[in-house]
Amino acid sequence: MASIYIGEKMGIIQMAQKVKKVHPEYLLIFKVGIFCNAYGKDSYIISSKFDYAIKQSNDVSVCGFPKKALRKNCNKTGR
Repeated sequence: MASIYIGEKMGIIQMAQKVKKVHPEYLLIFKVGIFCNAYGKDSYIISSKFDYAIKQSNDVSVCGFPKKALRKNCNKTGR
C-alpha cells in the first residue's frame, strides 16, 4: 500500500481519475472516513472479487467496504 500526495485541492473522484491516468495498472483504493472506496473500473473489480455492492455517485461507480476489512481483502488478493 502506498500514499500519494497530489498537491492540489480536489474531490476524491477527481483525485482517483487523475491518479488512475498515471497508474492504470494499479487497483486504487481510497480511505474515506471509516470506509475504503474504489471508483470507476476498480469498483467493478472489488465488487466481483469480494461480493460488495456498487453504487453510483456523480455518474461514477463506487464500491466501498469497511476499513477493518482492508487487511483481509488484501490477503485474499495475494498482496
